[in-house]
Amino acid sequence: MLARLVNGLSAAAGAAAAAQFPSFYAQYLQHISGRLSQARADLAPVMRDAAERRLEIAAYLEQARREGGELTRTLVEGYETAFDTLSRLEGAYTALREAGVFERPLVFARHFHGEVAQGTLRDFAPALPLTAEGMSYAAVGLILGIGAAWGLEGRWRAMLTRWRRARATPQTKGHERA
Repeated sequence: MLARLVNGLSAAAGAAAAAQFPSFYAQYLQHISGRLSQARADLAPVMRDAAERRLEIAAYLEQARREGGELTRTLVEGYETAFDTLSRLEGAYTALREAGVFERPLVFARHFHGEVAQGTLRDFAPALPLTAEGMSYAAVGLILGIGAAWGLEGRWRAMLTRWRRARATPQTKGHERA
């Protein structure tokens, strides 16, 4: 009876959690889009100046590093960091937008950004997924929830069996008969 209850609750929890993925994914993509827009805005003056000089951004920043002093070096380092962030976010955004429904969990894991995920979780509100995509993720979550319950149940039973055997076996250490 208890095993059925645990299995049912695990299945329901797995389904409910996995069904949230499409909504979280969409909000995560929006957060990346916002950060991407901000990175582009931050780099706009540098990108314009580099284009006027007919230089790639990396070459422009390297030239600025060589020609400038201490203050310029600090500015260049900041722009290099912003450019690296822009490059990473562009790659992640493109991959996440182009991923198919069933590829999304793998693409999400491959292009995961902790800061973006934290920002997404901060604003995330669970939703009732009434789309085919949400229902398919719920079905996968249901199966994973049942699998997790069965795995835990198997471990519990094995532990309980070992404990019972240990109690049933008399301890003969120091109490030998003559």
